[in-house]
Amino acid sequence: MCIVLNSPVNNKAAGTPDAPRRKAKSQLFINSSKEKAKSVTLHIQGLDNADNKGICEEALLKVKGVISFTFQMALKRCTMRICSDLAVEVIN
Repeated sequence: MCIVLNSPVNNKAAGTPDAPRRKAKSQLFINSSKEKAKSVTLHIQGLDNADNKGICEEALLKVKGVISFTFQMALKRCTMRICSDLAVEVIN
């Protein structure tokens, strides 16, 4: 049901081809001094109603290492923050 578009999310600003390239820093998350998080964007086929969104929410809540997620229903995608040691394949 879920297909990975990209991992991690590209934070490059649009319209700045000559901007110096910096590696985006991973953000530390609460209650952890050394662990870092990464962003993953999923394209979810069939994400067109509240029932399917609920199914995806329940599935993501069961995955250890998922920190947060937001849905963009119009674009049929979900952007999430996960622990850096969590393999993206576990989410698929």
